[in-house]
Amino acid sequence: MKSNYELSLAGGRCILVPYRPEHLPNYHRWMQDPFLLDATASEPLSMEEEITMQKEWRDDEHKCTFIILARDVLHGQCPDVPPCPCDDSPNERSSFPKLVEQTLQCMIGDINLFLSEEEEEEIDDEESFRRQQHLQNITQQVEMKPPELTQAELDLMIAESSHRRKNLG
Repeated sequence: MKSNYELSLAGGRCILVPYRPEHLPNYHRWMQDPFLLDATASEPLSMEEEITMQKEWRDDEHKCTFIILARDVLHGQCPDVPPCPCDDSPNERSSFPKLVEQTLQCMIGDINLFLSEEEEEEIDDEESFRRQQHLQNITQQVEMKPPELTQAELDLMIAESSHRRKNLG
């Protein structure tokens, strides 16, 4: 998703950065692991296919992928990186590619967000149905087009076995 292409999110134990071309070698290595392929229901891709996929994900407004950086690795191996590399100042934005290069060894996984329209037949509980009816009533009263209901699927992969089962998800 291009709208998050220079957005980082910092938490106490992880930092999320957008999936960029610099991440491809590590990501490709992960996705050759039979355990991860099975866990993610994925097929192995060639590096060329992985490059194409990264570009498609970057350009798709319904998909958002972040690479997960581990703060423990970051502070141990990259002492020059600021504690919160997510500063929104223009100087920080201009140095974002440098930050990505400095943190490649801190990659431990990824997070994928898939956005889609919620189909009516998928609204199976009473609360969701009431919410949809309420939105339709409001939009009819003010003569607006009803908003598209959106659902999201979030997939998290901790690829580095050294960081699994550490409550990072």
